[in-house]
Amino acid sequence: MTDSIDEGAGLAQRLLRIDRLESELTRKGAATLGKSTNLGHADFFLCGAIRRTLAQARGFRDLIEARNFPCAAAILRLQIDTAMRINALSLVEDPDATCKAVLDGEKFNRLKDRDGKKMSDAYLRVRTAVQN
Repeated sequence: MTDSIDEGAGLAQRLLRIDRLESELTRKGAATLGKSTNLGHADFFLCGAIRRTLAQARGFRDLIEARNFPCAAAILRLQIDTAMRINALSLVEDPDATCKAVLDGEKFNRLKDRDGKKMSDAYLRVRTAVQN
């Protein structure tokens, strides 16, 4: 019986940590975007990524609390996709032009990095792992 109580307490602490990270993301995102009055395509792309991240984090927490682990795992994949695309902006020559292309409807995996390589999910996964 104590194992399930301890597990519940550990889970609650982890969910609280996610909540704190959401607040930190909101604060840091607002501070970063608040510095400029001249917003570009990359700024709008980042706003969308922050919004998506926050929505997915909330959904993840709700699903974990409901013990719906398969759906929560799917949301983690979406979070990883978002992180890889944000990281990909460091791989391109002109992040603003890349973001404009995406906002105009271009599929991310059709875009190329500064070395001319298509930024597929597999490629971004490897590049993200190498950078971290």
